[in-house]
Amino acid sequence: MNANKVILVILTITIPYLILIGNLYFYLYNETFYYKEFNKNNVNVKDKELILDNLLNFFKDKESLKYFNEKESSHLADVKNLIDKFISLFYFLIILDMLLFTILFIKYKKILIKNIKKTLLYSGILTIAVMLVFILLSLNFDFLFDNFHILFFAGNWLFPEDSLLIQLFPFNFFYDYFLKILINSFIISFILILISLLLKKKKKIL
Repeated sequence: MNANKVILVILTITIPYLILIGNLYFYLYNETFYYKEFNKNNVNVKDKELILDNLLNFFKDKESLKYFNEKESSHLADVKNLIDKFISLFYFLIILDMLLFTILFIKYKKILIKNIKKTLLYSGILTIAVMLVFILLSLNFDFLFDNFHILFFAGNWLFPEDSLLIQLFPFNFFYDYFLKILINSFIISFILILISLLLKKKKKIL
């Protein structure tokens, strides 16, 4: 396989990861989303805004946790470790894709122009395919949620209902978070597909 084709395949595969992780990243630090969920789930925790601010700053390496007990703090440290890995992957893929686009633009400009619409189209379709798999899995979200935690957190994730962590972030919070990522990823995927179709139509007109 030619180098330019390898680059196009890598771009097609990595763009869906950027879409998914980018949406995860966006809602992770979207305080408006948290406040809406607090209202929706009737979260009645004193100083919840301060606790949320402390938690998000902890994820950003700006503060230590102040409000959670030892077990909760241990779990949140594991969560932070996983978040850091996802964010590192996100930035790595951004740098990789920018580098690959640059190589294509400099060395294979004609090939890039010719194939960009296919890359966007296939990336959008691939992202939608992944989303459909997640939708099927979400039909039993309890199963998906439990197995995700079993896979990544080695048993350190079960808490009583009266714990601060559960009061702030009940099960419905994670379901809504998951849906937000799916919906936004679908929207971005359709935009990529639409752009690719418009580019194809423009080429025919020209």
